[in-house]
Amino acid sequence: MAYSLDQFLQAATSDTIRNTNTFEIEASSGYDDIDAVITKITMFGQNITIPERGIDYAPVSFKGYEIPNLVPTRLTMGNEITMNVLADINGEHRRLFLRWMNKVINADIQGGSLFEGYRGVNEKSIIRIRLFDKYNKDIAETYRFYNVAIKNVGTIELDYNGGDAAKFPVTFVASYW
Repeated sequence: MAYSLDQFLQAATSDTIRNTNTFEIEASSGYDDIDAVITKITMFGQNITIPERGIDYAPVSFKGYEIPNLVPTRLTMGNEITMNVLADINGEHRRLFLRWMNKVINADIQGGSLFEGYRGVNEKSIIRIRLFDKYNKDIAETYRFYNVAIKNVGTIELDYNGGDAAKFPVTFVASYW
């Protein structure tokens, strides 16, 4: 069925996820002391880029002749994700991500505990991102990132210009999603 331009634009925007979506973040660090707090709060974020997935291909040779068809060899997947988390008034959300990051390498240089921590893959750590529909009412899509390690907790920029909500970036790596 052919669409007019107006019909196409209406259909293309009717049931889609908005590019400027606010999403819900649910996290489980795999550490009991952090999960006792982080599983009881609701966090929201903005601006996340879902990483790419792809397939590597290799040419096939047969009796010295290269066949033009390529054979898939392995699945590739981006594993570094940055999201902006909306800050809460008490700063608890940011402190939780900092504590999670410090479980991997404790940065308490003054206390002499530099490079102490658990460096293995934490198989209990998961971050779920729930994207809402264009009306921010129903969940349109959910992404789950497994075996998460927090790589960086960014700054919170505060100023008196504008009315934007305070937010901070969190960069994490995940084994798969």
